[in-house]
Amino acid sequence: MKTSLAVLGLLCVSHATGCARALPPEAPPRASTDSPEESTAYCERAGKPVTLARNVYEGNLHAEAHVLGGGFTVAVLDGVDACLSAMVSASGELEGTVLAECPAPPSPGKTRASSRETTYLARQVWDADGSPRLSLGFVSYEAPHAFFGMARAGQPRMVEHTLRAPPGAAGGESDPALATYHGDRFALAWVQGDTVRVQPVGGYATLLGAPLDVSVPGTSSPGAPALVFNDEGDGVVAFAAQTDEGYNVLATPIHCFQ
Repeated sequence: MKTSLAVLGLLCVSHATGCARALPPEAPPRASTDSPEESTAYCERAGKPVTLARNVYEGNLHAEAHVLGGGFTVAVLDGVDACLSAMVSASGELEGTVLAECPAPPSPGKTRASSRETTYLARQVWDADGSPRLSLGFVSYEAPHAFFGMARAGQPRMVEHTLRAPPGAAGGESDPALATYHGDRFALAWVQGDTVRVQPVGGYATLLGAPLDVSVPGTSSPGAPALVFNDEGDGVVAFAAQTDEGYNVLATPIHCFQ
């Protein structure tokens, strides 16, 4: 049994030129697939994991940031209306649960996030042997130019590569979730075996620093994570996982640096 999550409140769904800044007409450098140095950490745990809901059914989760107060909401989509909605403070404390209208379910295996200047995308793909992998990319726009004296608008194009995840966790990479923080920074969360990992994304869709393990000891079979931040870089990674008590919804507070 597996529960997937996605962050919907921060995703850009427009392909208009407002989603990304125009880049020079020359081709961008090839995105690196090398693993980053393990010595630098751009994100860290900001508190202990908290249980948001116990013994949930298989379904989807939706996480979003509060407009006021810097906190977060995680809604459990288990096919029953209304949905259980857990309120989490910026420090990762459970502030309460309510029944609320269910948001739209996320699209499995794919995610995108946009700042004022850039759009990043991630999707799940498969190797020839059937192992799951992640394809990470960004949308760029050719600069407007003239062709035989006729003005032409910049055209969008996507540059992507297969992610080679950092070592330290067994299993293929699956169930990506992207989110922005500090306005123009990006972070990627994904599942790798029984581990949920988070790592910032740099220019041209490269991973920065060392991955952060946000899993809870003693749990297994995590579902797709939901990742969300407030304006201060405080965030929460929510996911469902098998525990000794059943299939629970968990959340780990994190902080990512600018």
